[in-house]
Amino acid sequence: MRAVLAMAIKDLTLALRDWAGLFFMLGFPVALGVFFGAINGGLGSREARLVLALVDEDQSPRSERFVQAMRDGNVSLTMKETDRESAVAAVRRGAISGAIIISEGFGESIGLFTTGQSPSVEIAVDPSRTAEAGLMQGMLLQAAGETIFGGMQDPTQMRDLMERSREQLSQSENVPLPLRLALNAVYGSLDSLADEIEQQQEENATDDATASTEARPRTQLLEIKRISLQRSRGLVDRLRSGWDLSIPAASLWAVLGCVATFAQSLVRERTRGTLLRLRIAPLARWQLLGGKAVACWVMAMGVMSAMMLVGVLLGMRPKDPMQLVVSMAFVAWAFVGVMMAMSVVGRTEEAVAGAGWGANVIMAMVGGGMVPLAFLPSWMQSISHFSPVKWGVLSLEGAVWRELTWSEALQPWGILCLIGLLGFAVGVWRLARLDRAD
Repeated sequence: MRAVLAMAIKDLTLALRDWAGLFFMLGFPVALGVFFGAINGGLGSREARLVLALVDEDQSPRSERFVQAMRDGNVSLTMKETDRESAVAAVRRGAISGAIIISEGFGESIGLFTTGQSPSVEIAVDPSRTAEAGLMQGMLLQAAGETIFGGMQDPTQMRDLMERSREQLSQSENVPLPLRLALNAVYGSLDSLADEIEQQQEENATDDATASTEARPRTQLLEIKRISLQRSRGLVDRLRSGWDLSIPAASLWAVLGCVATFAQSLVRERTRGTLLRLRIAPLARWQLLGGKAVACWVMAMGVMSAMMLVGVLLGMRPKDPMQLVVSMAFVAWAFVGVMMAMSVVGRTEEAVAGAGWGANVIMAMVGGGMVPLAFLPSWMQSISHFSPVKWGVLSLEGAVWRELTWSEALQPWGILCLIGLLGFAVGVWRLARLDRAD
């Protein structure tokens, strides 16, 4: 173990003397994190495919009509029915864009000229997907309008709406008598209108009724309640949430810089004969590679700690500091394995440098290190499952703001641990083959 520590100290000393390498390990990620944190929240205004969880606690014909209106008006919408707890947990984990929860009593409260409490719908949205939040609110209001006023084109639905409105009016004790009489007169007129529409449809009606719907009232038809997925923290400015989102991604860039630096150092030692001279010394292969792995792990932990310190100074407040430390340890281990595999992709320092940074950029692109996963095409989001960057970002975000429980965090931790083991095994196997070939 003393030999492993000596090798680790040697590699750390060499890494700290490489100013260009230190810039890409720390300086560049800091600049990247500040840049994306400042512009966070303004990315993307295009319509993307929404994958939402749907919870219908009302289970009434009116709520079913409301859900169908959402489906009909949004071809890019995919809704999966589930329960409230599962829906909120899926949003917190980042598995889906958001959740829509139709509260009990929705069908009784939605209507025309109704009294009492307004119909309400709860939504839970991933804070990193601000564009989807706006799309969901617009979609809900559109569906509410279709549910209420869409029935004006159907005499049967219109009569049902008037009957329900009369019942609600008769049950309300706070409506003054003059207003009650006026509303009953309006309902009677609308009943007559329904008869005329039905008669007109029977006489080969034109599209005038459809055209008249263009002048529908623009009003607040629905109360939309936001379910908070973050800890309670009072008044928080917009940039603080930006740091919560950008610092974990920037930390992965810092780790990628460590990976590239140590991968190049390993191939440099092999091509310049340093590794051969160390092999002649009374050191086993596992001690040499173990020292390199320990040095890379320590450096990765160091640059991530520095990034988190920068984030705290800018206003980031980790939800669970202890979980954050554990997540950083798993991220560092996973990318130690990536470093070992990357160091043996070529026989020269130039080949490893080019292939290494190319792989780093690709992993960051598809893993959420450059652009949030929500703004990537669906096929690229599927590919992101194979990127270590995605699981690293998810693990860090789980401790910073996603409020992942320790059991929920086991999934990204387990995947990161497996990535580290596979990468280390591939690196050791390939290095042994290269040594025999030389």
